[in-house]
Amino acid sequence: MNRLPIIAVLACVLASTACTGRGVGAQLREIESYIQEKPDSALVSLQAIDSASLITRAEKAKYSLLLTMAMDKNYNTPKDISVLSPAIRYYRRNSRHKALTLFYAGVIYYSTEDYTNALSSFSQAEDLFDAQGDRKYYAMSLSYIGLTFNACHNKDEELIYAEKAYEVYREIKDTAHFPVALLNIALAYNNNRRFREADSLLNLVCAGADSSHYTTESALLLKNDINLRSETPDPKFSINILEHVRDKGHGLDMEAYCQYAYALLLDGQEERSNKLLDKLLDAGAAEDLDCLFLLFRMEKKRGDAVKALEYKEAIDSLRDKYVVRMLEQSLFRVQAENASLKEAKTRMELRHFHITSTLIGASLLLLLIAIFLFYRHRNRTLRQEIDRLIIIRDSVAGSLQGMEDVQKSYYLAVLPVFKEVETFFRIQDTTALERMKADRTRHISRELDRLIDEANNEEFGKFEELLNTRMNGVMEKLRSDFPEFQERDYRILGYSFAGFKDSTISILLHLNPSTLRSQKSRLKEKIRHSDTKYSAFLKPLCQVFVANKTSL
Repeated sequence: MNRLPIIAVLACVLASTACTGRGVGAQLREIESYIQEKPDSALVSLQAIDSASLITRAEKAKYSLLLTMAMDKNYNTPKDISVLSPAIRYYRRNSRHKALTLFYAGVIYYSTEDYTNALSSFSQAEDLFDAQGDRKYYAMSLSYIGLTFNACHNKDEELIYAEKAYEVYREIKDTAHFPVALLNIALAYNNNRRFREADSLLNLVCAGADSSHYTTESALLLKNDINLRSETPDPKFSINILEHVRDKGHGLDMEAYCQYAYALLLDGQEERSNKLLDKLLDAGAAEDLDCLFLLFRMEKKRGDAVKALEYKEAIDSLRDKYVVRMLEQSLFRVQAENASLKEAKTRMELRHFHITSTLIGASLLLLLIAIFLFYRHRNRTLRQEIDRLIIIRDSVAGSLQGMEDVQKSYYLAVLPVFKEVETFFRIQDTTALERMKADRTRHISRELDRLIDEANNEEFGKFEELLNTRMNGVMEKLRSDFPEFQERDYRILGYSFAGFKDSTISILLHLNPSTLRSQKSRLKEKIRHSDTKYSAFLKPLCQVFVANKTSL
């Protein structure tokens, strides 16, 4: 049987499949190159791609990410996170694609009012964009974090992130985002009852802008909100703004219609206000916190104390839910920071492994060279130099091990902090929260100082024995010739003989660097001008450690 035709057909099918895969990949790369400038064209091109042609996990991940980006930029944000699931599963390394996936996952969560997951995604994206130097998306992440805090009535954090976002936009001169950034700051000012500052920013947003643009409409609605919150509101001013936005803009939400009913009541149009209020109550206005504040004010204006009290009780009940949501935000932010801390710890351990490996290799090479020279020359001076190099190697290796132990102890001390996050749900006073954080910080600082003191006090005796063995009893001779020295003086000299850097000695002995330098100078002069039993041996060593720049 002739198998050549069958083989030829299979080869053609495989080649066609490979070409198709490469074609889809090239098409996705092309769409990615212009999606920021032409999101509408990108969306059309993405929708024209047959999902069956997406073969590899990488193609499916990039397609899902680009589709989510294009839909969001065309004001049609997906309402289901599953659209982005291939990208979430595939992009796990700290790449730009992972940062974009986290950002747009946050956008989807925000649009569906899942604010806890939104805050977690935006916080992780913010860190990655900052590390990668992508200032534009970094600012956008900050802006969304502020909006998320706004949605949960966390007004303090909202203002902080709105101002941060504006500063970054101004730094990169992104004028296209200036109006939105100013609007967000004005909104935060309004929520913090800084009405004059908010109104000033709103005038900047509205100056010379298109009256039907959504940013201008939002600014006008916020000016209306400030007017209605003032002690002497102008109802006609609010009615004109709300009718303008209703007729020429993108329509009014439920809160804006409640404001409209309130303005009509203030303007004496009670019948129109009551009809609109009945429709709003049927639509569920009494279940929204912002609407409840307006309903409460309307009933106070009418003088119906019973209904006003009912709305006040409903406000207090909903406020408790928002407090829980604010605490959930804190929990997710701490969990994100905990994940970042674990990643940093892993990178640090890997870096220490490379440093230790390099140091051991270099030390072994140096030791082999020293042994070769020792057997070649066999003179006492070189033998002392070899011993000194061995002391330095052992001291450095011991110090590195000590530092690793301190770092591990530090992490063991830090990690339990995050177990206390559960107590956030019982804390409604930010002052108590900050005090708890400060107490924990002081505890960790004291624990670290204690570990350093134990390593210094318990290990120095062994270290001194090693110096005496390797350097012809240098510490015994020093203590014999200068019994008037303090214990700290002997330790300064011992660490200096081993070649430790001043910064390392300062940490071990809790000395200011300038104080350490002056004490070393004083000890050097005292030894140099002495005429003791071992002065001929100690004076050259004193000159060596003062000039030595060896560091850990």
